[in-house]
Amino acid sequence: MNIVHISKTPLAGSPGRLSDEINKQNEISSLAFIEKDYPGELSGKFIYNSVVLDCLSSWDLLKYSVKSADIIHIHNDVSTECLHLILNQNPTSKFVYHVHSPLREGPLFFEVYKTLGIDFYKKIVVGQYHPRHYSDFIPLLNIVPFKATSSVKNVDDKIRILFSPSHTRTGGRWNDKVSAELDRTLKLIAKDKRFEIITPSKISPSALFELRKTCNITIDEITTGSYHQISLEGLAAGNVVINNSDFFSNIFLETLSSSSEHVPFVRMNNKNVSRKLPELLSRPEEIYSMQKQSAKFYKKYLSPQKTANRLIDIYKGKL
Repeated sequence: MNIVHISKTPLAGSPGRLSDEINKQNEISSLAFIEKDYPGELSGKFIYNSVVLDCLSSWDLLKYSVKSADIIHIHNDVSTECLHLILNQNPTSKFVYHVHSPLREGPLFFEVYKTLGIDFYKKIVVGQYHPRHYSDFIPLLNIVPFKATSSVKNVDDKIRILFSPSHTRTGGRWNDKVSAELDRTLKLIAKDKRFEIITPSKISPSALFELRKTCNITIDEITTGSYHQISLEGLAAGNVVINNSDFFSNIFLETLSSSSEHVPFVRMNNKNVSRKLPELLSRPEEIYSMQKQSAKFYKKYLSPQKTANRLIDIYKGKL
């Protein structure tokens, strides 16, 4: 089975991670294309093994790949130029659409897939908060492309808390990552020498994951009622994961992972974080126990291979 993934931007690496993971299967040949990489300090950090369409040779490779593809997997959106190139090859492949973003917020302010002029064979949605927007799509979890930790960091020294929001914009419903109350709380905690707040600059996802393994706690965001890729990576790194993921977001994750346990997220919000986070930090033995629980849950239920197998079943029409 030949698969072509195509996206307008790297989408934080999600298409590339999926493509790389299913490529590990003997019967699958998968190649991901990105129209434009992120600019500036994020350039090159989220493309994985994807081909960036930045020269005539890469566009020629896209043409060749489309002609032999069994599945063309479109992520979020593609440009008119790219769509015309694909359709002009008269592909015999089936088309799959995969949405990664909420409705009525950038980059998708409407149901883009309805404007592409394609009769999609399957439609997929990221299995976090997104299924409540696209109730007739097949949910699929994101993949953590790094090897899970073999041992969690102890709490004998300083308790290390990592907070690395992908952006600091506010005013959205589902895309906000930061909040004034969390910022105030972290600044107060940072004054206590028993704790260390880690706020790295823009580094590669692999370097950030290695840094996360040296920490005890990962904070995702406590604003929207969901969780993001950071929470999954926090579990894989053996961290206590703090977010505000609500019942629906959690149940999507637990169902898709076939978990018989509740996901071990620690829920906080802007109204209680100034009280609950210091309370948690006062119990180091409990933190260490929760770290081990996170790592155990990830290894038992959230392996990348499980998500890759689900995606292949979608391609084969089993879902």
